[in-house]
Amino acid sequence: MSVAPPSAGGDNLEEVDCNDPPPVAQVQSAAGDNAETGMDPSLRPTTIPVDCAVTTAEMQQHPISPSAAGRLAGVSPQVSPSDTPSLTLAPKLLFNSNVKLNHLKDWSMSAYKCTKQMVLENLGRAPKTVDLEIERQVELLRDTHKRYSDIIRLSRVFSNSFQHMLGSQRALGDTFTDMALKAPELQPEFNANAETQRKLVSSGEQLLSGINFFTSSVNTLVNKTMEDTFESYRLYEQARLEYDAYRVDLEVLQWSAQRSSASVARLPEVTENYNIVYSKFEKMRGGLTVKLRLLEENKVKVMHKQLVLLHRAISAYYSGNHEGLELALQQFNIKTLPSESQPVSWLENITGSH
Repeated sequence: MSVAPPSAGGDNLEEVDCNDPPPVAQVQSAAGDNAETGMDPSLRPTTIPVDCAVTTAEMQQHPISPSAAGRLAGVSPQVSPSDTPSLTLAPKLLFNSNVKLNHLKDWSMSAYKCTKQMVLENLGRAPKTVDLEIERQVELLRDTHKRYSDIIRLSRVFSNSFQHMLGSQRALGDTFTDMALKAPELQPEFNANAETQRKLVSSGEQLLSGINFFTSSVNTLVNKTMEDTFESYRLYEQARLEYDAYRVDLEVLQWSAQRSSASVARLPEVTENYNIVYSKFEKMRGGLTVKLRLLEENKVKVMHKQLVLLHRAISAYYSGNHEGLELALQQFNIKTLPSESQPVSWLENITGSH
């Protein structure tokens, strides 16, 4: 399409076709101007013909962002506060970093003092705080833990051996029942022995339940309750070591303060740290004392109950008192499989039919 807009003086201008390339002279002139001004040809402003203007519908289909429109209009874009990183986070991050560095510094100094104290104690060159009553109770607890561990080990051996014996008795009873069918002349004798073995197996399973209950209860006492007390003692030892380290440091500083003014300036800070560590040590010592006392009471109560159970169950079993064995297990709320509900073998069914 060609356009011939009128000029100001009424003269007609030359028609311009949007699809036709510009004349060579105009291109050369533009190149010369660019060479003179040093401007990139691609950045040189050009005149858009009227018929080549973008329609309103095309602008709505391809909208321009406000920032781009502002740049085209020569207006500098407005930057919102949310587009820039907040400067208020810098003091907070700096504060957190300082706190972490202070914690790391305190931990490093405490670890150094405790390590030094431990080495000097092992060399016999540093005093050590000792609570004779706690040490005596812990030593007795270690000996009790060792002996009760032996009881658990031997009880498990006895339980496994007794279980194998029950299996042999059950197999022997089935063999007697089978022989009663194959030897009619000895059927009463075989049936009597088979019945004896069945009763022994029934009583033995109840005794086995009592032994397993005894082993489980003692195992809980030894490997949970006592181990928890040992863990508390280890924490107490750590607090004791830290207390001795700060105590020695305070004593050395008090001795140096008599000869140096620099030591006098550090004395309040060291005294405050010593008081904090001493309070922690006293709290751990009081907690351990209470736990040792409660453990002793609980140990006596639990072992009294378990030893009475084991004695009654074994005595009733080996004396043939089946009712006494059931009563002993009922007193301790031990559930066993009743002999009537146990599955009957096919040999017993055949024998009962005869």
